[in-house]
Amino acid sequence: MAGLLIADSNEDMKTGQESGSEGVVIAPVVMRLASHVRSCFQQALDFKQREILPRLLKCQRLKKGEYESEKLMAIRASGGSEMFFNITETKCEAFSAWITEILIPEGERSWGIAPTPIPSLPPGVAQSVIEEVVSRFREQAAMGQVTPEMVASAAESLYDQRLAQLFDEASKRCKRMEKKIEDQLFEGGFYDALSEFIKYLSEFPIAILKGPVIKMKKQVTWVDGPDGRPTSVVTEQPMPTWEAVDPMLFYPAPNARSVNDAFVCELCEYSMAELANFKGVEGYNTAAIDAVLMNPPSPLWVNGDSERAVLDNRDVSVNSGLPGSTVRAVEFWGSVPGKMLVEWGLQVSDETAYHEVCAVLIGDQIIRAVVNPDPLGRRPYYVDSFICRPKNMYGRSIPEKMEDCQNGSNAAHRTLINNMAMASGPQVAVDISALAPGQDWTTIAPWKVWPYNGLKAAARQSAKPLDFFQPDIIADRCMTIGEYFQNQSDERTMIPRYSYGENDVSGAGQTASGLSMLMSSAARSIKRVVRSVSRTTQCPAIERQYTWNLLFLDNTDFAAMKGDAKVQPRGVLAMMVKEQMMMRRSEFLQMTNNPSDLQIMGIEGRAHVLREVAGELGLERDKIVPSEEVLRAKVQQTLNQQAQEGASVPEEENAETNGGNE
Repeated sequence: MAGLLIADSNEDMKTGQESGSEGVVIAPVVMRLASHVRSCFQQALDFKQREILPRLLKCQRLKKGEYESEKLMAIRASGGSEMFFNITETKCEAFSAWITEILIPEGERSWGIAPTPIPSLPPGVAQSVIEEVVSRFREQAAMGQVTPEMVASAAESLYDQRLAQLFDEASKRCKRMEKKIEDQLFEGGFYDALSEFIKYLSEFPIAILKGPVIKMKKQVTWVDGPDGRPTSVVTEQPMPTWEAVDPMLFYPAPNARSVNDAFVCELCEYSMAELANFKGVEGYNTAAIDAVLMNPPSPLWVNGDSERAVLDNRDVSVNSGLPGSTVRAVEFWGSVPGKMLVEWGLQVSDETAYHEVCAVLIGDQIIRAVVNPDPLGRRPYYVDSFICRPKNMYGRSIPEKMEDCQNGSNAAHRTLINNMAMASGPQVAVDISALAPGQDWTTIAPWKVWPYNGLKAAARQSAKPLDFFQPDIIADRCMTIGEYFQNQSDERTMIPRYSYGENDVSGAGQTASGLSMLMSSAARSIKRVVRSVSRTTQCPAIERQYTWNLLFLDNTDFAAMKGDAKVQPRGVLAMMVKEQMMMRRSEFLQMTNNPSDLQIMGIEGRAHVLREVAGELGLERDKIVPSEEVLRAKVQQTLNQQAQEGASVPEEENAETNGGNE
């Protein structure tokens, strides 16, 4: 295979040192490649554990509702409640549900493939336009009846016709490609990965979508057996798949501005059975895989694994939360100079140029190393954040934005619980010197008798040996403070509570139109996130799938789907205000349901509005609202009936009048 960096047979290997298994020899070029990958990963690991890992763990603790260890120790030292009033998780889940509903709508696509505004004419089409214009005016030109203006006008008209035909054909090709990609995305797990990506986006300062990654997947097909009954046949076929990368396992280069700016590493987990299935697959080194299987390396643990396992409710006593018989690999994507590739054993045309490489390292073995198959050298990663920072892969997350509000809410509710506990019963002051010897003064019970020494009353200046007092209840003030911080969390995150079902809305929010205006205003922040996800993640990912299809589809599909096209968001912002528009239309129907407006609109105008509302509700318009022809016929029938009734009334009145005169 072109781009394979490691030899797959002993004949292709040079002299080198033995790996863990007897008879398996790894070439020095492979060891240098492994050393390079390990060095890059160590740089990314040091930076992440120093700068990024504490942020990720804090975000996860805030969403789960757990205090930092230092904060928890301070709370326990002062005594009282350890309550964590979790408002962060509510915001994260509300955001996740809101974005998922927009980007993964039921029964619709939030993306589309459209031809470019002016598709380029193939050379043959342009030549045919010229030939047809020349043949059309040839006879007239011989008679001197043709002017340059006539030729230019005819050529322009014919060009526009051919361009329109080409655009129509491009639109049909785009529709076919849309259906093909939609099927591939569904089978490759794109929407499940996008849903998980949105979960990470709501919790961490970075979310990563990965794909398309080609994997061999088993498929069941049904064929007719010898007896005529259907029989299942299991086959393995390469399929582009998608996944959301855990931010804890993503290691970009220090100070990388984007995934294509510098090298990127990812910690992947492979089971032994999965590694064994890779043997013989194109792009994988069978000898290196055998070395790993015969002598598995020690686990590659990193700081934060145990704490992350505890937060994820995994058993840290077994492989620090990893499944059994699992090894970790470093998947490296980066740019490598051609000279280094030549030293590794790969022939390149230009040693001074840089080449994009993907390599997978397990222990000391490179089990896979290939040149990036993307024509533009793009890495299969797409990153985004709730709040992006310019020229930085890590933005800010919802838990980070509202951390101060979460801390203030926790303090208010801890104080509330402590105060309620303190004020739940009386406080007692006891003069120990006045009590009888051996008297238990640590417990209080109904009808308890307190013997004390009255001879010491003069020394006490008639003070009570026991004094009861009730602490003040400040619950209202604590609740007001807690409510204040919850309101401030709406401002911090731009996700107001009324956007996810909070009924306690005052002012204009108590009316349907006022609440609609508030929802539209709140949607502005969500529009920003949706635009960002569509621009940096969804559309680029589908463009990669489109490119993959053009590169690897068979000739039949390629001829029917290729064209000058681009991927674009389809009605994302319109879908965001769909619910508000339905509310406005319902209000419009109610407002115009009166004789004056009906007379102005007419039955046809009213029917048009009803069709739009029925269509938005997913109902069959034709079965609910008759067509315009049927409505016209009914109106005409009603008018004819009224005319007949109006003509019959005077005749009856005349007959009655004449009978009376007689």
